[in-house]
Amino acid sequence: MVAAALEANLPVVPIPGASAVMAAIVGSGMPLERFTFVGFLPRKGRERSGMIADVVASQSTVVMFEAANRVGATLDALADAGAGERPAVVARELTKQFEEFRRGSVSELSAIYKDAVPKGEVVLVIAGAEKSPVSESELSDAARKLRASGNSPRDVMEHLMSGLGAPRNLAYKLAHESES
Repeated sequence: MVAAALEANLPVVPIPGASAVMAAIVGSGMPLERFTFVGFLPRKGRERSGMIADVVASQSTVVMFEAANRVGATLDALADAGAGERPAVVARELTKQFEEFRRGSVSELSAIYKDAVPKGEVVLVIAGAEKSPVSESELSDAARKLRASGNSPRDVMEHLMSGLGAPRNLAYKLAHESES
């Protein structure tokens, strides 16, 4: 519903509550089925780069707090790490008079906040990575390994569909390949 309202250029104002995380994610219009809250990123070093890699690899929406003076650098680091084209939202001053939701790709928002430091408290919302499609040969290899380890065709089919995203007919064919 939020995504449809945003697409129609209607304002979305979350109801104030005890959690800036929930206000940010609800107002963002991002998928809500699953999200990860990471708090504040470490300021520097290996721990920071590891956390950025985790954010980039996540297939669920990621929500984080960030200090206003580091928003540009964090968005820039996320773009450099491979999340540049992902939808993102910079939400600031939630439930206050100057509440603002800025939407765009990570790269677009990085360019905006490179020199302009936002005022107030900031929550970043980053869309999860899309699942990369698995090729038919990879599915066939997985099915062969599952059958070799004693799984029933039904279990192989279920794993191919739910675990790897195979279409039902292809999963059935691959699960029963050795039986013919």
